[in-house]
Amino acid sequence: MTTLEIHSCAICFESMTIPELVVCGRKLNLSVICDDCATKQDMKANADATANRQNRLSCAFESICPPLYRESDLKRIHGDFREAVQNWKQSPTGLYLQGKPGTGKTRASWWLLRREHFAGTTVYGLTCTEFARFAGEQWHSESKQRASAEEALDRCRRVKLLMLDDLGKQKMTERAELELFDLLEHRSQNLMPTIITTNTTNQQLLAMLSEDRGSAILRRIKDFNTIVKIDK
Repeated sequence: MTTLEIHSCAICFESMTIPELVVCGRKLNLSVICDDCATKQDMKANADATANRQNRLSCAFESICPPLYRESDLKRIHGDFREAVQNWKQSPTGLYLQGKPGTGKTRASWWLLRREHFAGTTVYGLTCTEFARFAGEQWHSESKQRASAEEALDRCRRVKLLMLDDLGKQKMTERAELELFDLLEHRSQNLMPTIITTNTTNQQLLAMLSEDRGSAILRRIKDFNTIVKIDK
């Protein structure tokens, strides 16, 4: 027959009745808590875990996103670009946002990266100028700069969602152009979407790229991205 004992909850000190605990003939006097306090403890532990996860996600996003774009206001983004990023869903098809400065292409892109990041998707964003610099620095004589460039380029290839900002901002070197073509080829073959922004027209972009790779790069952009263009 089970013997019942009255104990006080170690947290709220309310009395409760529990079975006597005996092991190998010895009575155990353990600290116990009531069901209400146990539930509250579980809820607090879950809330703390959620808060810690959100904090880790915030720190990870801030490590790649410039401060200016960390809290992008959708109201400051042109309607077509705003709708494009709000309606985008995970698929092999990325976005190509083409328009003049001030229409919110970069803000829209970072807004989407932030949303997907907090949903659990691996993301990375950088300007095409930075990409071109990394393409050259992977052969740098200094090991630290070389390793940093190699890590950034590798990250561009493996994240689930990549953003390349300001394509056509400047004329690319042959090495950077080769890296860009290879990156787009790799991501399209592996069904990995890319968000690309640009201020230039297709004709201007072709003029900035080499004859043999320019058309191939634009073709991959057209085939694997939804093009959203704002002329005004």
